[in-house]
Amino acid sequence: MGTLMLEIGGRRFDGGNGGRQWIAKGGLDDWWDGAEPTYEEQADPSGDGAYDPVTVNVGPRRVNIKLIIDASSPAWASNKDRAWAAALAKKTDVGFRVYESGVGWRSLRSAKIRGVPKVRPHPDDLRLTIIDATIWSADPRKYGTWESIDIDAIASEEGGLVTPLAAPRGLSFGTTGDFSFPGVFRLRNPGTADYFPIFSVRGPIGGFSINSGTEGITFDGEIPRGKQLILSPYAGGRAVLDGVDMSHLLTRADWLTVDGEQERGFVFSPVNPGGGAQLTINYPPDGAYW
Repeated sequence: MGTLMLEIGGRRFDGGNGGRQWIAKGGLDDWWDGAEPTYEEQADPSGDGAYDPVTVNVGPRRVNIKLIIDASSPAWASNKDRAWAAALAKKTDVGFRVYESGVGWRSLRSAKIRGVPKVRPHPDDLRLTIIDATIWSADPRKYGTWESIDIDAIASEEGGLVTPLAAPRGLSFGTTGDFSFPGVFRLRNPGTADYFPIFSVRGPIGGFSINSGTEGITFDGEIPRGKQLILSPYAGGRAVLDGVDMSHLLTRADWLTVDGEQERGFVFSPVNPGGGAQLTINYPPDGAYW
């Protein structure tokens, strides 16, 4: 792989102009900037200065990009390349991610085009297309590659839940006596920003809870065989079963984060699970970053 690459809309652009599509000089500089801090600024009426804000948040991430595509003919450039670039404006997720040598892939979640994407033919060569656009993501975090792991919800004869023989990166399983319950799992976050793991539960199961310390998520409802409930804090904190919002059956909804440079333990407790019932954990083992 090259030392720098960008993927957007299913196409890959190199950091240099050795291929047929590449990142223009300075065309990705905003990627390394932080998101803009947001906090209330209130003047001190008793004198100079202002009150110090209690919290500092960051707003959505914006990345200005400039890309160049070299087509085989002016017709191809117009009918394929420029048509592809203009169509990015309609996508709810353009699939934006960046590769750096020694770092790996970092992606934005549900990134979109902000404003008017400028798609221009090069004035001296109509085979060339120049793209100027602003990428916008409501979530300012940069994520490593997401991975998933399944845990069977039926207890083994030895007690506890059936877990894979080898845990993937960034995740480990508890043993007897660990958290006083076998089958506990932990998620690690080597990054600097917190992230929400995404849990989904496949039936048949009569309900479940996922707890971590004093916080937890409890779903007091049945999930039929073959159906899957997705718990998504990124969708406004909802529980969705085959496209239907079932959030009213969440009797507890503490959306659990794994903080940067931290490890967090969880306990999955199913209620009356049947054969095939599973918990799926979707998480970024390489962490999340500001």
